[in-house]
Amino acid sequence: MSAWRRLNNRIDRWLDRRSLHAPVESVQVLGVGGVPCLASVALERAAQQAQALDRDARLKQVLAPQGTQPDGAASRWQFHFELPRARARLAVDWYLDGDVRGGRFGHETIAVRAEPFPPSESVLAQGVADGRWRRVDVEEAAAVVLGLLDGLSLQLTFDRGLMTPSRAARVAEDALVRYLSAGDFS
Repeated sequence: MSAWRRLNNRIDRWLDRRSLHAPVESVQVLGVGGVPCLASVALERAAQQAQALDRDARLKQVLAPQGTQPDGAASRWQFHFELPRARARLAVDWYLDGDVRGGRFGHETIAVRAEPFPPSESVLAQGVADGRWRRVDVEEAAAVVLGLLDGLSLQLTFDRGLMTPSRAARVAEDALVRYLSAGDFS
């Protein structure tokens, strides 16, 4: 069965044109003479980069690693996105090069790094490549995990004597392993 699963996963990966299979990096200089800006201004530029890779991009985190000025502006913003269709994570770094302390800024720059998720060296990615696990839709898998956990936690709440929490954890693990490794669920 694993040889068949390996072949199926390779074909699925080959046909899946939306997924990111290797890291992507780029740096774009947007202009000269930029000034510190609010997160919303930098986010517009970052979102354009994310949308170019995946129209369903979801913003997960916003950081101002060098802090903000009293008006909320910053000379560096970092944005982290989840790219569900591309099966990837994206980091976008908007910054102004130049002398921040002296108030002299040069180029407005965007650095982009997208990486496949899960990473190719992870246990999950290796399991898919080896044929132990099947490729699944991320949102479907999340719904399965949430349904399983919600169902078991409700059952344990209302029928305390049914099983111990450690037994429930083993049942959940077994169900997830079967979901990932079993035949076609479509």
